Amino acid sequence: MYEPSPAYSGILKEKTDNMYGEIEKITYFLLLGPSCAGKDHILKKVTRMNSRLKKLCSVTSRRIRKGEVHGTDYYFLDDEHTLLLDKKYSLRTAEKKGAAARFEALFQEGSVIEKSEFTGNLYGLIRQDVVEKAGSSAVLINDSGKDGFAQINS
Repeated sequence: MYEPSPAYSGILKEKTDNMYGEIEKITYFLLLGPSCAGKDHILKKVTRMNSRLKKLCSVTSRRIRKGEVHGTDYYFLDDEHTLLLDKKYSLRTAEKKGAAARFEALFQEGSVIEKSEFTGNLYGLIRQDVVEKAGSSAVLINDSGKDGFAQINS
């Protein structure tokens, strides 16, 4: 189920946004497909081919898997990686216990701009990551599962 952040919704649509004065316009592509369809592989290839394409890095409450890199594949909210995320974006989530509680705190304060759940884990985008990448005149690109299009357009 998808839920936009109560503090900051709608940032991912191509539009003028004056709420924070941080972004004039965002061009955003969403690669849709079912789980294990090869979306990540395609994203890695196209971002290597075109330097203007910037992949957004989702934040998640799930555990890191073997071979994944914090800050590249996802931002992880486990005890080990939360301090790195807090330092990078000046957040204060380490004081919360558990990844899901940290995610919910970020979502409620507007630091995570959307929320979806898949297999019991929470996923979203960190507002400051979107702002930084959009500010570089990049074309933002991300992937999503079957509910992605409805989520972004809601």
